[in-house]
Amino acid sequence: MKSLIVPFLTGGTVVSIVNYFSKSDKPEIAAILTTFPIGLLAMYFIDKKEKLHVLGKSLIWTNMAIILTYICMVLIIEYDIPVLNDNIIIASFVLWVLFAMIFFRIAKKIHS
Repeated sequence: MKSLIVPFLTGGTVVSIVNYFSKSDKPEIAAILTTFPIGLLAMYFIDKKEKLHVLGKSLIWTNMAIILTYICMVLIIEYDIPVLNDNIIIASFVLWVLFAMIFFRIAKKIHS
């Protein structure tokens, strides 16, 4: 149980700080904080080198999915696509899931 306390507190702290700055007049700070490399924290808690290697390669693919999702989200806002713009968060999550599944399949084929 103690092994879950530090990750829980770390994640909760990051989310709370992002929430605070998102609502303030400094959303650029929230944008920087949302890119907090949680994957590095995950790497800290892994004790086997082979798992660490797999996680590192997987993080590359999932970060590409995240970047592509953000690009699509900005384009949806920029071009004011009405159907998606009203539900930008939901649309972004759907895109992220789609991109993550695509990149997962690509990574699996490359690394097997």
